[in-house]
Amino acid sequence: MPDVIGVRVDAPSENEIARAIHQSIQSNRRIAIGYANAHTLNQCWDNPLLRADLNAFQMVTCDGFGVRLLGFLLGVTLANRTTMPDWADALGGEWAERGYKIFWLGGQESIAERASQRFSQKHAGVKIAGVYHGYFGKTGAENERVIAQINASGADILLVCFGSPIQERWVIENRNALQVNVIATGGAYFDFLAEALPRAPRWVTDNGLEWLSRLLTHPRHVWKRYIIGLPQILIRTLAHRWGWAKPKA
Repeated sequence: MPDVIGVRVDAPSENEIARAIHQSIQSNRRIAIGYANAHTLNQCWDNPLLRADLNAFQMVTCDGFGVRLLGFLLGVTLANRTTMPDWADALGGEWAERGYKIFWLGGQESIAERASQRFSQKHAGVKIAGVYHGYFGKTGAENERVIAQINASGADILLVCFGSPIQERWVIENRNALQVNVIATGGAYFDFLAEALPRAPRWVTDNGLEWLSRLLTHPRHVWKRYIIGLPQILIRTLAHRWGWAKPKA
C-alpha cells in the first residue's frame, strides 16, 4: 500500500468505499475507515501513537490535495482524493436503499442532531440509529454507557467526529466492544453538514483550494494549521525523502 512518511494511505475511490462498506455489513465483518490530510500527517510525524492507530485502520482515504502532493514528492501515486463530506453524501442514497442504520457520534449535541437531520432530509428514507455528542468521558463508566447505547441501537455504520488524534485513539481502543460493522472518522464533517462551519463550493474543494477557503472564513481556528503547518509538513517530507529526518519513533 502507498506509504506517506510512515502512514499507509489507500486513497480509495467513492465506489471502493461503497463496496468495502457493503461487503463488511453483508459478511458481518468490522472495518474502520480513517483519513489522512496534511494536518493529520503533521500530527503523525510527532505522534507515533496516532501513526500506529491510523495504520491499524482497514482503509485510509486521501483527504486533500496536499497529501497527493506529498505523495508525489515521495514517488507515491495517490489516485483518488475524497473526504467524508463528499463520499458520505455520495453514498447516502445507497444507504437509504439498503436500509443501513447510521449512528452519529461527535461534536456538540445540537450540531450532531442537526447534521443527522440534514442528512435525512437530503437522503429520504435513510435510517438514523442514534445521535450522541462528543463531549463525554472517553474512558470509564460514561464511555461504557455510550458504547452500550450504540450497540443497542442496531447501527450498521458509526460516524465518529471528534477530531484527530482523539477520534482515532477512541476507535482503536473501543472497536472490539462496538457491535457495528463500519466505523468511519470524519473530523469536522458534522460541523460542515450542520452548516456550523462554512464549506467551500465543490469546484473550490475539487481544485485544491479548500484550505484557502477555510483560512479565509475562520482564520482564528485554522491559521496555525495552514500558515505554519503546510510549510512544515512540506519541509518534513522533503527531509524524509533525502534521509535527513524521519518521523518520531
